Amino acid sequence: MKSQYIIILTIIIALTASMLFLAQMEKDQRDENQNFWSTYFIAPLDATDNRFVIDNKTQSDKTFHYDITNNENDTMQDGDIEIKANTRKIIKTDEKSNNSPVTIIITTDNKEKTLEKK
Repeated sequence: MKSQYIIILTIIIALTASMLFLAQMEKDQRDENQNFWSTYFIAPLDATDNRFVIDNKTQSDKTFHYDITNNENDTMQDGDIEIKANTRKIIKTDEKSNNSPVTIIITTDNKEKTLEKK
């Protein structure tokens, strides 16, 4: 009975140590590679809210271009937005694009990311 407790305790300690090690490695890796940008919806589960965020974690200010299209690939809204280094901006969508499925294409420096809400 005592040996079972020792085995369980050893497994718990090993799992905890490995999780802490992995968390530290991920944090260190992210700190080293702070030259990226990302995008995401504010409310991904709300079908009537298509606001999205562009998060600029690069080392320089960037201009992002976005196109919001519907299912028929008709442009509903587009624009350019300048985002300073290490900041993020919320892009509010027009009322007409909030009630239908949309595809949002964001480009900068010949890199493209796509968000879709069906």
